Amino acid sequence: MNNISPRAQRRYYRRYNLISGLTALISAPLIFTGFHPLILIISFTGFLLARKASNKKWENIGYSLNDDSLLISKGYWNRKTYAVEYFRFQNLLVKESLYQRRWDMATIILDTAGNKLVNPITVDLDREKAYQLREKLHRRFKESIY
Repeated sequence: MNNISPRAQRRYYRRYNLISGLTALISAPLIFTGFHPLILIISFTGFLLARKASNKKWENIGYSLNDDSLLISKGYWNRKTYAVEYFRFQNLLVKESLYQRRWDMATIILDTAGNKLVNPITVDLDREKAYQLREKLHRRFKESIY
């Protein structure tokens, strides 16, 4: 299984620290309104667990190219694995959110024949790698049809 960019792990770490900081900012004034001071333990626990949580999230996102299909897996608590045959591709999109552009990453969205509600995505790849993977998937799509 090919893992995503290591920069994504740092991005996840910063995101979890930001969430922990926001909970600390919310819980600090609550102490003055009568809540128990141990409410801050929640945010401090978040700071301690942020590294491990970001590592687990990063480890459990990946993709694999097989002879006849693409495997995509994501999720630690709610694991989802998609196996998509190359001939089922209808559209290959490379999308970059604002934060992904800042981190030089991209997401590949696979529009497949079949279920319109669930399209498998490969998130937080290096931008160059995402475009190269899209071209490789397009070649394999052509080979699977002919």
